[in-house]
Amino acid sequence: MHLEHKINGNISPDTVWIVEATKLHPGGGYLCYNIAQKNPIFSSWKALQRDTLGGGDYDFDYLDDLESFFYLISYFCFAYTGPGPANLLPESSWPSHLSRWASQPKRPDSINEKAKLLLHGNGFGFRKAPQYFGGFALDDLLGQLCGHLQSGVRRVRELGRRRTPREILEDSAVDYERFLDSIDQTIVILESMERNNATQELLKTHINPLYYTSRWVI
Repeated sequence: MHLEHKINGNISPDTVWIVEATKLHPGGGYLCYNIAQKNPIFSSWKALQRDTLGGGDYDFDYLDDLESFFYLISYFCFAYTGPGPANLLPESSWPSHLSRWASQPKRPDSINEKAKLLLHGNGFGFRKAPQYFGGFALDDLLGQLCGHLQSGVRRVRELGRRRTPREILEDSAVDYERFLDSIDQTIVILESMERNNATQELLKTHINPLYYTSRWVI
């Protein structure tokens, strides 16, 4: 999206397709446009305010897409214990924020919870993500992504005016790079673990894995 300067506006499990990487498609996935009805569970809080509560003439930008990716990653981390529908957890076991967004995404209090997380939160806390998906490493990733979103939102609020197209492009380059760097670092950690055994050691020693990856490289 960043390279093509496009805003998707509808990122959800229905529009993100993960496939096996090949020589022709080394990325291993696709982001599809306009193939599914918009899912409010994964919509940004500003988009929901505009569409549901009548929040003025807000224009979508790249931060809405990054926020939706954050919710999508959170959903897969907390709603499943493994691949496939058989491993879907009941909503009662999800973090309270995520459960509320999933069950009543258009309620004003659900929208306000999203806004609160993006403005003042730090992710979902620790020891929440199932070990199959990386446990502590994924908790830490979500905290970092939440922080990147907060920096982007804060930058816009402090500016106090609409950004120019050039400013949006410059800001998007910074925010996309931060998102991707955090994801890439976490992938390195996960690839260096044997079924996430190293995550258990990190939990015992309280070491932040994103700054000590070299210790776990096999």
